[in-house]
Amino acid sequence: MNTKNTNIDVFAMTESDLCNVDNLTNDIMYEIRDVLKKNESHVPDWDNEDNTYNLYNCIYGDIHDRILNHKLANIAKYKNNHTHN
Repeated sequence: MNTKNTNIDVFAMTESDLCNVDNLTNDIMYEIRDVLKKNESHVPDWDNEDNTYNLYNCIYGDIHDRILNHKLANIAKYKNNHTHN
């Protein structure tokens, strides 16, 4: 996990928050999987688990990190607004 937001750490998130991040990532990846399947002739090994570089996992990791960082930024913003008021 690559969290770039340094204002707050991932431990500030609830289990529900983490589940929401995972669910949203999976929903997005469901759509991406369909696109990759339709274009498999151009990227034949997109989901090959035997490869050290797997396009599907790379995309999944990037999307998951972006959603997580967005969620962390929102938590930090919320905490900031409520501790300074």
